[in-house]
Amino acid sequence: MPGYAEVNRDIKEGKIGRLYLFFGEEAYLRFHCLDQIKKALVPDGAEGFNLHRFSGKGLLLPKLTDAVESVPFLSERKLVWVDDFDLMGIPAAERDGWAALLDNIPETCCLIFHYDTIPYKPDGRSKIQAALNRNASVVEFKEQEDSALIAWVARHFKALGKEIDRSLCEYFIFRCGRSMTALYGEVQKAAAYSEEPRITQNVIDEVTEPVLEAVSFDLSDAVADGNTRKASRLLQTLQWMREPPEVLLGTVGKTLRGLYAARLAIEHKKTTRDVMDVCGYRSPYPAEKLLRSAKKRSLAWCQNALLACREADAMLKGEIEYERERVMEWLLARIV
Repeated sequence: MPGYAEVNRDIKEGKIGRLYLFFGEEAYLRFHCLDQIKKALVPDGAEGFNLHRFSGKGLLLPKLTDAVESVPFLSERKLVWVDDFDLMGIPAAERDGWAALLDNIPETCCLIFHYDTIPYKPDGRSKIQAALNRNASVVEFKEQEDSALIAWVARHFKALGKEIDRSLCEYFIFRCGRSMTALYGEVQKAAAYSEEPRITQNVIDEVTEPVLEAVSFDLSDAVADGNTRKASRLLQTLQWMREPPEVLLGTVGKTLRGLYAARLAIEHKKTTRDVMDVCGYRSPYPAEKLLRSAKKRSLAWCQNALLACREADAMLKGEIEYERERVMEWLLARIV
């Protein structure tokens, strides 16, 4: 299955196909490719003639067929863009007609089915899937690997006249999350805020919005240090995020399980890579952060922290009567 790199290469080489299906978790890259295809195929001022965009809800085959088969105006090709249409959900009686359309996209048209708010779930038994397999480039836009994401962040800072070193890039991504859409906004904020040519950690900490997992890691650090005041302040930050108690407990519990895994790795002389594999991290940064914290606590403490998480979970599920909003405070008091 092709990915962003292959589609981006085809766009640059002027080899845009007739039929695409775009899906995947990295929205920034999906919309970037859609925008590049639009710029390549639709001349300025000709959008009303050569760009047909549809919402998938209620879309009928005759309407889409008319758009696909109409002749482009003052251009060799046109773009038909369909958002969130469930191709696998087409009624059985209509599938032959849809498959015939997918088999006969004219050279003058580029038809793109774009999955943004609904999932794409291929069905190998469907006639529609068979037609896609014959004719379409089905492209999954995956979360980028660490090296690509670091280079992308550094490149966008440089475009704004700022430099950032690799270690701070890793911290920036860890703090702000791996979504390129969110990262783009945070790069803009940090670059505008910084008065110096090089981005510093102070700038990142002062102006960017941390994701839930990053605050949870900071909370784990404060707990490992026995810093009650800092831990309480970070718990308040978590609560200000307005997530349900179950989500907060799940995030903190995941971090504490990572801390336990890191402590086991230390006991058995394992590596950062081992912690990454056990915890499912794609970057070494969180694994190294856990290992540093784990050095400050014993294996028995880590085990007791996980038991406290289990008790807190029981409280939330009603096995023990307790105010839901106070469960995280109870957990913090148990483990600091």
